Amino acid sequence: MSAWYFDWIKAIQLKARYLFGIWIAGALILFSPISLADKMGIANFRQTHKHWIGLATIVAFVFWFISIWGIFHNYRKRQKREVDILEKVQFLSPEEKIILAYCVYRQQQSISLEITEKSASLLSQKGLLIKGS
Repeated sequence: MSAWYFDWIKAIQLKARYLFGIWIAGALILFSPISLADKMGIANFRQTHKHWIGLATIVAFVFWFISIWGIFHNYRKRQKREVDILEKVQFLSPEEKIILAYCVYRQQQSISLEITEKSASLLSQKGLLIKGS
């Protein structure tokens, strides 16, 4: 048995460009002049279903705004993280720089070092290296 609210959850998962299109289409249908609506043949449809069109337009706008807000928030978070990493890299000791340079040069995301390695533990404390198990 499929509940009706599962269909709304699928609507939330639409990409921002689709929600934007639905929002613009609904706004054009609702706010187009009567002469244009008559030419397009949507005057009767708009008159009989204007409440549902308005509701769908508002819902599409809200979902679009929420998705754009999430994209913007993730972008700002990533940008802040990059600035934070660059600030930390400026003040590394030569041994720490060698470890990071080795990882970047070899394109490795993991490296095996002794647990007592001072430079590796400092990089781990700074959040630039993650300790493995």
